[in-house]
Amino acid sequence: RKRRARDLLAMLDAVERLEDDPTTWQEDMEAERDFHTAVLKATQKPLMDAFMDLVRTLLADETSRPRSRKVWRKINAEHRSMYEAIEQGDSVKAMDLMYEHVMDKQAMRNGRRTVAG
Repeated sequence: RKRRARDLLAMLDAVERLEDDPTTWQEDMEAERDFHTAVLKATQKPLMDAFMDLVRTLLADETSRPRSRKVWRKINAEHRSMYEAIEQGDSVKAMDLMYEHVMDKQAMRNGRRTVAG
């Protein structure tokens, strides 16, 4: 599918907001939620609306677990890599990065070592 400029801009805006080291937990979570929402909207598939609800639920669950700056930087580096793959039209790389990102978060949630380290 053709990448739309508005979707890319929404992803980039969220990534850059996290790179600017937001000062509050709420700003962090808002930027993360906005990134994931922009990625899902970019698919241009109505079925993803249901998946967006799931992502919002998962992200809402994480609001009870504040993260360190180090963890936010790692997560946002993953977001930046996903954005760049999407922007370059490399759907295979984007999907691989998204899979690793989700598995990393699942491992963190379960208290295990992350995929990337």
